[in-house]
Amino acid sequence: MSRTGAAPSPLGLAGFAVAALLLSVLVLVHQEHVYERDPQLRARAGLVDAASDISLMRAANFSRALSAIDARTPAGGAITGMSVMPANVSATVVSASGAVTDVTVTPGLHVSVNATGNRVTDRRGLRATDIPAGGPQRILAEAQRRFALQPADFERLELDRPVGDQPGAWSASWSQPTDDDGLVAALDGSHLRRPFAPEPG
Repeated sequence: MSRTGAAPSPLGLAGFAVAALLLSVLVLVHQEHVYERDPQLRARAGLVDAASDISLMRAANFSRALSAIDARTPAGGAITGMSVMPANVSATVVSASGAVTDVTVTPGLHVSVNATGNRVTDRRGLRATDIPAGGPQRILAEAQRRFALQPADFERLELDRPVGDQPGAWSASWSQPTDDDGLVAALDGSHLRRPFAPEPG
C-alpha cells in the first residue's frame, strides 16, 4: 500500500502546540488590556468593587455621577430615592408635576434615563447639590476603621430622604458578615453608627 504523506514529526507537533499556546496568551493579554481601558466592560464583568479606581463610591467619581443626575433633574424637581453601588448609581427623580424618571449612572459616566410614565403626589426629596460627594467614601473608610467592614464586601447605600424635621441620611449594607445589621450616617458620612444607636453628640 502506498502512502500519500508522512505523519507529522513529534518536533512539528510540539512547535504547533507552542504556537497555539502563545497565540492564546496574546489574546488573553489583549482582552485584559481592553477590560482595563473600558469601564463599562469592567463593570459588566463584575470587576468593580468599592475600592476600585472607577468605583462610584470614590468622591471624584460620585461627584460626576451627581452632576449627571442634577443635569437630568428638571427645575422644581427632586431626587426622592437613590441607591449607590460601586458600579451603579440609580436615582428616582420626580418633577414638579409629579412625573417619575429613573436615572442610572455607571462607570465611564454612561447615563441612562427612563421616563416611567408614573406620577406621584409626594415630591419631597433632595437636589443632587444637597448631597456631599465625599459622603460615600468617608462612610467606607470609617466603616473599615471602626467596624472592620471591608470595602470589598460593600453592597450599597440607600438614600433616606428628609421627613419632617429629620434630615436626609444614608443607610449602608455589606454582604459580609452575613448577619451584619449595616450602618447609618449623615449625608456627608459623619455620625456613622449602627441603626437605632443614639446619634453622637
